[in-house]
Amino acid sequence: MTDLPLDGVRILDLTSVVYGPYATQILGDLGGDVIKIEPPKGDDVRNIMPAPVDGISALFSGLNRNKRSVCLDLKTAEDLAIFRAMISGADMLVHNMRPAKMRRLGLSYDEVAALNPEIIYGDLVGYGQDGPMADQPAYDDVIQGCSGISGCFVTRSGEPDFVPNIIADKTTGVMAVNLLLAALYKREKTGQGAHVEVPMFETMVSFTFVEQMAGRAFSPALGEPGYERVVSPMRKPYKTKDGHICLLAYNDGHWKRFFELIGRHDLASDPAYATMVGRSKHISKVYEIVEKAMATRRTDEWIEALRSVEIACGPVRTLGEVFDDEHLQKVGFFQTITHSTAGDVVFPSPAGRFNGEHLPIRQEPPVLDGHADEVMKQFQVPQHLIDARSKGKEKI
Repeated sequence: MTDLPLDGVRILDLTSVVYGPYATQILGDLGGDVIKIEPPKGDDVRNIMPAPVDGISALFSGLNRNKRSVCLDLKTAEDLAIFRAMISGADMLVHNMRPAKMRRLGLSYDEVAALNPEIIYGDLVGYGQDGPMADQPAYDDVIQGCSGISGCFVTRSGEPDFVPNIIADKTTGVMAVNLLLAALYKREKTGQGAHVEVPMFETMVSFTFVEQMAGRAFSPALGEPGYERVVSPMRKPYKTKDGHICLLAYNDGHWKRFFELIGRHDLASDPAYATMVGRSKHISKVYEIVEKAMATRRTDEWIEALRSVEIACGPVRTLGEVFDDEHLQKVGFFQTITHSTAGDVVFPSPAGRFNGEHLPIRQEPPVLDGHADEVMKQFQVPQHLIDARSKGKEKI
């Protein structure tokens, strides 16, 4: 695929760890020219094991494909001058540093916009900058706790817990991409740059409370927050004779067919179970019925039976088993490239397709500072700044 949506869009990527790099990777997958600006030691996740070679860990690879790396120490006047020189040739600048640090570097939005009025500036922050938590650091675990995600487990099992996934960082990263692309679209129409702020905390509260508002969605409140169907302790993968199965009968037609399938014709006409209103009031009892039924057959038997009546279902797989999924193999989901230092590296495909094709892996996860010379030439960085940088590296 050669004609990608963001071809020609230059993105200065001042992000690290997960939240920011996931967002900029998506921009790179869409064709953006993402320049990853790293400190001398590199992004911290370069060295989170496992890694076949120094600096190219599995986590780093999962967050930094389709990018080029330039190493700059922005604490030095020489490297900061290079970065400022690059700003005039960029379409976006995305960072997930605390804004106070960006201000100390002279890289606040106002200062960057003075160098390039058309730039899209992405503040990927922990908390909204007009609130009392503005200057506090934020990571996935903290945001899962304070956004209510961990608290959902209290309703279900009596103890708070974490979703075993870096869900806050990655969800917020996707939201950030939406807003950055919207700003880019507006600039194409108006010629005006924009300042985009995407706080993790507020974003994840918005994400969590789509369904969890429940009774608090109205004033006066009709009850407490918490969508009973998803916090019910009975909502879970169900044991079968030989494993587990996940299924969801959703509308009245689904449930009528399900009750008939398990021989409970009486429930298909019972107001407590036959309608959405009735099931909403008795959802845990409904799930208890499902649990008892699933224990009577093997997983493959249930999948065949449920799919025959168009009820969504599937087996529970371990992470390792997902690699052998027939559907994923058929659609060519996992892509392998040969990395210049790390050997063969396997990637899940970027989300979605354009014109029937997976988005390509155009750039391997970059070696630290592996693209400095070509990037500085591309951005027309003055030679005296490049020379100063070279002398600074010789002293290290």
